[in-house]
Amino acid sequence: MKRIFCILTAVLLIMSVCVSAASESMDFSACTDYELNVLLTKLQLEAAERIGKRLSSPESDFVYASNGYEVRINDYTGTDAHVVIPEDINGTPVTRIYNSAFLGAQLESVSLPDTITEIGDLAFAWARTEGKSVGDGTVLYLPSNLRTVGTQAFAGNGYAGVVVNSDVKIDTDAFQNMNNLKFIYVREGAAPEFDHWSVRSCTKLETVIIPPSVKHINDTAFEGAKKLKIITAPGSAAEAWAIKNFFPVDTQHYAEYAAEYEALFPLL
Repeated sequence: MKRIFCILTAVLLIMSVCVSAASESMDFSACTDYELNVLLTKLQLEAAERIGKRLSSPESDFVYASNGYEVRINDYTGTDAHVVIPEDINGTPVTRIYNSAFLGAQLESVSLPDTITEIGDLAFAWARTEGKSVGDGTVLYLPSNLRTVGTQAFAGNGYAGVVVNSDVKIDTDAFQNMNNLKFIYVREGAAPEFDHWSVRSCTKLETVIIPPSVKHINDTAFEGAKKLKIITAPGSAAEAWAIKNFFPVDTQHYAEYAAEYEALFPLL
C-alpha cells in the first residue's frame, strides 16, 4: 500500500511540476521504494524552489491597515485568481487577515506567509472562480505562527488536505463544508485546539493524524465526518476523544503515518 501511495504521489507531482514530461510515457513499476523516495524528494525540492521564487501579489491588490508594527489585510481588490499574500508591506510584517477579506472572491489559490498569526471570520469563505473552489485538490499549509482561525474562515473551500503547524485555535465551522477534504495532518509537537463544529460537514474526511501534544478536541469538532478515522499515539487525548465519540482509532500505526506524512508534507 505504501509503495502504491508513493508511486501515485510521485506521478501527481511530476504532472504538476514537470509540464514538459506530459507527452512522455512513464513507467515506475520497476522502481524500488528507495528509488521512488529519492525521486519524490527531488520533486518536492523542485516544487518548493519554484514556489519560493513566486512573486508576492502587489500591495496595490489589497486594502490594508497598519499600526506601524503590523499590517492587516482588509480586502482584496486585485483580479489575479492566484494570490500570494506578501510577508510584509513597506517593511512592516503582514500578520492578520481581516474578517471577510476574501469572502466570495474570484480565487483559485492562496499562499499564506508564516508571518500570519490570525485569520478572521469568513476570511476565505466560498471563494471560487469559474466553478472552481479555492484550493481545489491542493493542500492548505496553515502558517507556523498562526494562532487563530476564525469562524467559517475556509468554509466551502476545495482543499484536499490541511497541514497544521502551530498551536492554533480553530473556531466554530472554520472548515465547514470543505467537500474535497480527505485528511488533516497535525505536525508532531503542535497543539491546536479544535473548537465545537470546527470541521463540520466535511463528508469525505477520512483521516486525521493527531500527535499526543494535542490536549483539547471538542466533542462536536468533526461533526458529520462519517468516514473519519483518528490516527494517534496510545494514551493520548485524541484516543480518549475518539473512543468517547464512537470514531475508529488507530494507535498502532501512528509513528508510521506521522513519518510518511512528514515526508510528503515537510515544513518548508
